Amino acid sequence: MNDVYSQNGEDGVIEELLNRIKDVPKYFVEFGGWDGFHCSNVANLRENKGWDGVMFELDGNKVLENTNPNIKLYDQAITSKNINSIFKKYKVPFNFGVLSIDIDGDDYYVWQKLKKEYRPAIVVIEYNFALSNDVPMVYEEQGLSQTKENVHNNYFNCNLFAMVELGISKQYTPVEVINCNIIFIRNDLVKQSGIKKLSAKEFIKKYDTKELSEMRAIKTDNVKNKTWLHL
Repeated sequence: MNDVYSQNGEDGVIEELLNRIKDVPKYFVEFGGWDGFHCSNVANLRENKGWDGVMFELDGNKVLENTNPNIKLYDQAITSKNINSIFKKYKVPFNFGVLSIDIDGDDYYVWQKLKKEYRPAIVVIEYNFALSNDVPMVYEEQGLSQTKENVHNNYFNCNLFAMVELGISKQYTPVEVINCNIIFIRNDLVKQSGIKKLSAKEFIKKYDTKELSEMRAIKTDNVKNKTWLHL
């Protein structure tokens, strides 16, 4: 899929899924919204498809770069402890179209703690492709103590296996892996989408590619001697 605003074609996959499923509320939430455009997985929906929604970015300088008052972009740290209060504060509807989580940190824990009442049709979420997939693996939650150095050294988030299992436990079906992002669709929409449901192991076998293995090998030294949790 071609990019419009996203980094690796995510917005093209999202658009294709939305063409297949019906009556999806045209509302999005994005964590890691940058300036509202750059590497955004939802900007295409707002700019070209008539969608509305909210975006959050921890880097205040990036938020200040955006001077368009029609873009609801807020300088806000996202953690598992504040995720539900933020949804309530900004009046996010329970049933909405797309949730995109890319915070280079506790992405796993943020989605895990999101209340089950919030049911986006599509979820796009980052995982750590530097980790192997022999077992589900999640780094300890770091919250606001997360540092750029930890992210640079790949000490964050979880592997593909753990994120896929989390999505399945929340009643979502994994659809696609694009570089470091996984795209899920809500189970009740799978039939409309024409997507074949796979188990976690089947999905990982399909998408744990040679290319990712090679990229992982380059980063192996960065994840040695770190503490993680095996689920």
